[in-house]
Amino acid sequence: MATYILCLSLILFINQAIPAMAAQAKETEIPLGATINAGGVQSWVSPPRRFAFGFYPDDEGFSIGVWLIIGESRRIVWTANRDDPPVFGGSVQLTYGGLQWIPANAGSEGKFIFATSTQPASAAMTDIGNFVLYNSQKQVLLSTFGSPTDTLLPGQNLLPGSQLFSSVSETNHATGEYRLSNQLDGNLVLYPVDAVDPDSSYWNTGTYGNGYLLTVALDPNGTLWMFDQQTSYTNVLFLTNQSSKADVYFHLTLDADGILRLYSHVFFRQGGAPMIEIKWQKPSSDQCDVKGVCGPNSFCHDLEMSTDGFSNKLGRGAYGTVFKGVLTNSNKDIAVKRLERMAENGEREFQREVRAIARTHHRNLVRFLGFCNEGMHRLLVYEYLPNGSLADLLFKADAVPSWSSRVAIALDVARGLHYLHEEIEVPIIHCDIKPENILIDSRGMAKIADFGLSTLLIGNQTQTFTGVRGTRGYLAPEWSKNMAISVKADVYSYGVMLLEMISYKKSMELKLAGEECNISEWAYEYVISGDLKNVVAGECVDEVELERMVRVGIWCTQNQPVTQPSMKSVVEMMEGSAEVRRPPPPASFSQSLMRSGSS
Repeated sequence: MATYILCLSLILFINQAIPAMAAQAKETEIPLGATINAGGVQSWVSPPRRFAFGFYPDDEGFSIGVWLIIGESRRIVWTANRDDPPVFGGSVQLTYGGLQWIPANAGSEGKFIFATSTQPASAAMTDIGNFVLYNSQKQVLLSTFGSPTDTLLPGQNLLPGSQLFSSVSETNHATGEYRLSNQLDGNLVLYPVDAVDPDSSYWNTGTYGNGYLLTVALDPNGTLWMFDQQTSYTNVLFLTNQSSKADVYFHLTLDADGILRLYSHVFFRQGGAPMIEIKWQKPSSDQCDVKGVCGPNSFCHDLEMSTDGFSNKLGRGAYGTVFKGVLTNSNKDIAVKRLERMAENGEREFQREVRAIARTHHRNLVRFLGFCNEGMHRLLVYEYLPNGSLADLLFKADAVPSWSSRVAIALDVARGLHYLHEEIEVPIIHCDIKPENILIDSRGMAKIADFGLSTLLIGNQTQTFTGVRGTRGYLAPEWSKNMAISVKADVYSYGVMLLEMISYKKSMELKLAGEECNISEWAYEYVISGDLKNVVAGECVDEVELERMVRVGIWCTQNQPVTQPSMKSVVEMMEGSAEVRRPPPPASFSQSLMRSGSS
């Protein structure tokens, strides 16, 4: 009897929720002819400024989609033309034929995000995350809710016969390896994306065989349920209640790892950082419950086949070896990092790298494609960059690259570090900036690699205590003094590397007045003598840029973190938009002169 009353209460609760979900949403109206531009105003934002539609950075260009705004970061909930390559600039315009991406180059062909046979009169970004196109009678022509990708939002239904497809990764929203199928037999099922055999499923609701056509819905209070629109049948998958002290936004997402998760994003009305929680997930016991993750036919056995048995070695990092491979389904070159130092803290290091790289997305960071975590196997998959590392250019190339190329690379690295330090929700200290960890793509763009030693700054942290990490010659003085480490440790390493790029000399192989010295001391000698031409390698050097770069390098390698610039300031000084004052001498500079004088 008690069970019956509980079920009846749930049905009444859910049926009462349906009108609330269908209530008129607040929205930002977008008139015919309205435009957003990848190089300017990049999005249309809903009234409470919680959802946005527009351009977001993707690889080396932009994708177009809808996202939940979370402080300075975003959670992508829908992507247009998700399997197309990123676009490079251009604009999105509401035209007579629908919503269209228009390229910046007039000679290139645009494409429709939404194409309509009926002329739209307006569009809107609603406060529930739905982007809609209206006709002149305010009837919905097309909407993002009508074509879900990997996510279901409150008020959005997954109809019978519809599916969600996972993304490749948190930063690549193309179609991934898994799908959630709302089958016509009434069953909600998780499959690998290419599976055709029902036995290939790895989770289902067990709701088949009752003759119902079930719709999957998520309500604003976070209750996940299935119902038949023709009967009173209801199946509750998860029940929760919303806090009255905060604004809570829920979404159901089929993540890249094949797990279906219900997330809550809590925005406290009294202020403070938003809180993200996983409220429910299936399967919930073990990652190996997901088909294809473990075993003889797993992705780990494949992310091995693709590397030809780990035979093509590219190099070795702090915690493992990097191999070249090919994705068998796309013939795309990849770099696979196999972690090998697993005995003591390998799991922690693996989780650190995955967390760090998966949260980032910037044109000057190496793109993370996926990972394998099976037993003792720890593999990280990245984009393959064909032009090797900055170390190859500096210390192995036959000729010195042009001055303009070196300036461009230095700026690329500075922008990537500025992003890690100041432009993401949880700042990251890379901890091992050096030429070997700067890779060059096919267009000569520099990207920061190897997050295996990175340290995350949690909450309001600006510094942390940790064991010594990094490489001799690039280590900031605070590492050897058992001091707290901040992002300034990366600034110091960047300064050493910048001076190496200018001079084509290794920091650990220099002498001043017959005494060993570091590269900052060596460069400062030429700053005070005014003889900077002896610092630089190569020809056709812009002398104004040279002095600016040398000064920036010396500022970055100051002994005290408080006197070092932020990476934002470094970018501004390198670009020439901020003055670069003459730096003070390195702390050990006078000591070196005293030693040479006394001898």
